[in-house]
Amino acid sequence: MRGWEGRGRREKGLGGGERRRVWTWGRIRPIWGRSERRRGGSSGTNRGVGGEEREVDVEVGFEDSGGRKEWVEEVAEEPCIYTFAGRAWRKTMKQVLNHLAQQRQEKMALSVSATTSATATVFLSFLLLLLVPTSFCSDDNVNFNTVVPQSDADLLEFPLNLEYLEAELFLWASLGRGLDSVAPDLTMGGPPPVGARKATLDPFTNDVILQFAYQEVGHLRAIKSTVKGFARPQLNLSAEAFGEVMNSAFGRALNPPFNPYANEINFLIASYVVPYVGLTGYVGANPRLQSPTSKRLVAGLLAVESGQDAVIRGLLYKRASEKVKPYGITVVEFTNRISELRNKLGSSGLKDEGLIVPNLRGAEGKIRGNVLAGDRNSLGFDRTPEEILRIVYGSGNERVPGGFFPKGGDGRIAKSHLQSP
Repeated sequence: MRGWEGRGRREKGLGGGERRRVWTWGRIRPIWGRSERRRGGSSGTNRGVGGEEREVDVEVGFEDSGGRKEWVEEVAEEPCIYTFAGRAWRKTMKQVLNHLAQQRQEKMALSVSATTSATATVFLSFLLLLLVPTSFCSDDNVNFNTVVPQSDADLLEFPLNLEYLEAELFLWASLGRGLDSVAPDLTMGGPPPVGARKATLDPFTNDVILQFAYQEVGHLRAIKSTVKGFARPQLNLSAEAFGEVMNSAFGRALNPPFNPYANEINFLIASYVVPYVGLTGYVGANPRLQSPTSKRLVAGLLAVESGQDAVIRGLLYKRASEKVKPYGITVVEFTNRISELRNKLGSSGLKDEGLIVPNLRGAEGKIRGNVLAGDRNSLGFDRTPEEILRIVYGSGNERVPGGFFPKGGDGRIAKSHLQSP
């Protein structure tokens, strides 16, 4: 999306008057274009030459790469990241403009006289440009890297690896198709995942996973509305990839090989592997972020990722003592072994717990049930990008790709390790 700031054009308005429309390119900054429509009559507060009354209105628009003009009337409900007085809010374009109009009224109680109409218009426009905060429209094609420092951008881009993985896994399991069908623009031309397919799920589980799927699509959009991002990396979501995880967790090859797509209990166990890793990464990233915009984004992502993990753990906890066929291994044993494996691969101590733990590791050291994992104060565990790479690669080494990322992750952080000796 491209345009220029402070330029515009005049069009014939109602009654033959002129209307000036102003648009911008790239990051949309509200630009106040003052248009005047002359109306006949001898009364009114704003008088023009010869006693004519002038009506002043304000419009903002933008021009896309195809040259089409789209104005505020058409994008009034478009969501935006709106920064004002050092804070950021998610608003619609209509709400942004209403707020700006209110600020104008509060800060400038100026009247435009008949003899100084043209001068006042220029003066007010100049003051507004000084007072107006920056508003960023959340269009997918806009890069907002300038909003956050580079260190923040790196930490915000890294989770795209996990968000891509979760989006494809949940979409394929519930719909039988992935991002290339649902939101092809988000893939940025990256290769399709290997081995993903529709899972055999009961209606309730399918509905839950489908909700997760679209939530992950939203997460991809949210991150890419703040930082440039990167194309979908090569993902391995085959039954064999999940089977290798289970074999590593139990220290032996399961027979028959574990298939996450076979039924709902298998898929829930496979889902236990993924969202929790991502949410610990958000917990770890948050204190390292500098920009309020970055912190707000990560807080929002963490809230939903934590919710997904809680739902998965809750569904599995209800069936904790159930034996998974044909292995004769209980659900809780699967979760405990997976958590132990992630602790081992992460190489940073205890940051993962299954559904049943010793009393001393339960909440307040008084209970074995562990539907939500947390530290001694029931706070979420944190992980660094390096720990996450060791886990999702399945190698225990951030420099050795494999597992769900056969060619490694993308982004500056992941690539920096792939390039290391």
